[in-house]
Amino acid sequence: MVESLRIKLKEQKGFTLIELLAVIVILGIIAAIAIPAIGNVINNSKASAIKTDAQHILNATKLYVAEKGMPAPATLSKADLTDYIDDVTTFDDFTITFSGTKPQISGTGTKGGKSITFTKATISGIDKAGNDFSEIKD
Repeated sequence: MVESLRIKLKEQKGFTLIELLAVIVILGIIAAIAIPAIGNVINNSKASAIKTDAQHILNATKLYVAEKGMPAPATLSKADLTDYIDDVTTFDDFTITFSGTKPQISGTGTKGGKSITFTKATISGIDKAGNDFSEIKD
């Protein structure tokens, strides 16, 4: 009976403690690499959202000018463009000025605690800017 029990114990299959520790170490290394990469993706998406809203505002300004003509003081605010802007949540306030007929945005966009400040930035200037949270000028 003891002999048959010994044979059954030898036939059991399973993982050793060393194998389990090796798997845990590998998972830890993968997590250490993946977590910062995911953080960068999230930051880039926040910056892209702010930049997209700024471009949306400048395109809305072009629609405003096409319908109503160039504004007399050559500046526009968020209140002037409310009929032309939908779902711009990253800007509480901004000012649009013109360089000739080119609209330029000045203001600060914020998303998830991150901010980008625009100083007389045009659509092409916003396109060329990176996704860092700094000031974008033209």
